[in-house]
Amino acid sequence: MRRVGIQGGPGSFNEVAALANLPDHGFERFDLVYAKSTAEVLDAIEAGTIDAGQFALFNSYAGFYTESLAAVGAHLFRPIASYSIDIRHVLMACQTATIRTIARIITHPAVLEQCVHTIAKRLPHALVEAGREQLIDPTAVAAALAAGTLPPDVATITSEAVAAHFGLAVLDHDLQDMRDNRSTFVLVRALQ
Repeated sequence: MRRVGIQGGPGSFNEVAALANLPDHGFERFDLVYAKSTAEVLDAIEAGTIDAGQFALFNSYAGFYTESLAAVGAHLFRPIASYSIDIRHVLMACQTATIRTIARIITHPAVLEQCVHTIAKRLPHALVEAGREQLIDPTAVAAALAAGTLPPDVATITSEAVAAHFGLAVLDHDLQDMRDNRSTFVLVRALQ
């Protein structure tokens, strides 16, 4: 079975894009390998530990994903395909949380770029924080919320599939500032 690395964890928009598009590009059977960054995906391609990799490159509202652009410049690979999906962000937290009890939101910097105005309108009381290190990926924040290692007044923003995967409550829908919010993903493989 072929191994495909993606940036993000279970339920992430990268996973949603991979599951919807990989079969159309010669990957009828595959195992997904989760990585916390595009650089990690591209490192694995160069090391030969995965057969292909996928990452988000561009968002219709926020522009290029800067983390991906930096990683692309430092690696060699061959593009296989590109495809876009709709991006609909939801606010999620532990099952006991409500909109009023959310004091802090931690999510990926690119998510914040796509939702900055809507968050300011709908959650003016919450401290908004770009995730760093182990919490840069919203799936990692969701996993920490589900495990109880983050307090119940913390929320994250990402795909509804993440909330379903980790058993979190969806507190608000369509947080993206632009109705037509789409991201383009690139599928790549090693040069040889």
